[in-house]
Amino acid sequence: MATVSESGWPYVQHKGGEPGFVKILGPTRIGWAERSGNRQYLGTGNIVAGSKVAAIFVDYPTLTRLKIRGTATYHPDPSPELIEALEADNLRVDGAIAIDVAATAWNCPKYITPRYTTAQIDAGVQPLRDRIADLEARLDALRTATG
Repeated sequence: MATVSESGWPYVQHKGGEPGFVKILGPTRIGWAERSGNRQYLGTGNIVAGSKVAAIFVDYPTLTRLKIRGTATYHPDPSPELIEALEADNLRVDGAIAIDVAATAWNCPKYITPRYTTAQIDAGVQPLRDRIADLEARLDALRTATG
C-alpha cells in the first residue's frame, strides 16, 4: 500500500495476512484489520494526515494483479460492527483500515512469477502420492505372489 506523508513524500508498506484478509465492505469499499507487524505505523500515520492511498493486489498462482486508488480511513478503535465485517473477532487488532475505492486497473501479468503456498502444492501433489502408494502396493502384491 502506498501513502503520502504530510511533507509530500511517498511511502510504500507491505500489507499481508492470511488469504482473504482483505474484506469487501460495500460496492466500492474494502478493508482489513490492522495487526501488529514491525510496529512502524508510517502508512497508518500517513492515512491519518492525508487519506489518499494506492495498492496492488497480486494473485501469484493465477498471475493476476489489480491496482486500486482510493481514500482510506484509519479506525484506531474499530466498532464491533466493523470488527465483525472484517471477520477479526479472534484477532489481536491494532485498528482497522477502510478504503473507499475510486479507481481500479488490471495490471499486465507479464512479469509475475507464479508462487504457491505449501497447502496448494500439497493438494496438487497428493494425487501423485496416492498413485505411487497404489503402485507400490500392487508391486508388493506381485512380489508376494511370485515369491
